[in-house]
Amino acid sequence: MYLDGNFFWCATPHPLDNNEDEKIVRFDFASEVFKSTSFPDASVIGDYSSSTLTALNGSVAMLVYPFGKEVEMLCFDIWVLFEFGVRESWTKLIRIGPSLDLERPLGFWGYGRMFMENKEGQLVLYDPSTNTGKIFQFDGLKGLLQVALYNEFWETNEETSEEDGGEVQEEVNQ
Repeated sequence: MYLDGNFFWCATPHPLDNNEDEKIVRFDFASEVFKSTSFPDASVIGDYSSSTLTALNGSVAMLVYPFGKEVEMLCFDIWVLFEFGVRESWTKLIRIGPSLDLERPLGFWGYGRMFMENKEGQLVLYDPSTNTGKIFQFDGLKGLLQVALYNEFWETNEETSEEDGGEVQEEVNQ
């Protein structure tokens, strides 16, 4: 996931390494430095078995859910990390559910709405404030839906040299 000049991803330790926790790794493109932070405390997450990393209002967020379990009614927790590198800054924002139809959270959209996958493998734009959703009709494979955040961003580097690829051409705006 890309957010504010940083790329974030989840890192899972080797199954035989009992001393390591799951972490979120950040690469800062400007300083070219890696940094990591721990997931929320495992005792808080409980029996949940899967998570999705996304952005919410400029912060790193984690959607935690019991993926692949035979559960009739699922709940989803939304955690927000307010200060990277400080485990105690994880805050559980909300619990969604239980839900009979929604199966997997995918990411956020504007106005607090979320993209989710339902039990039929359909993409749903879900509004937690009204507990309603809109189903998008298209063909796909269940369990393989993904949502990618996109921000249009063009930057001109005035200090580009011939060694870096030549002169700056014109800035492109679409």
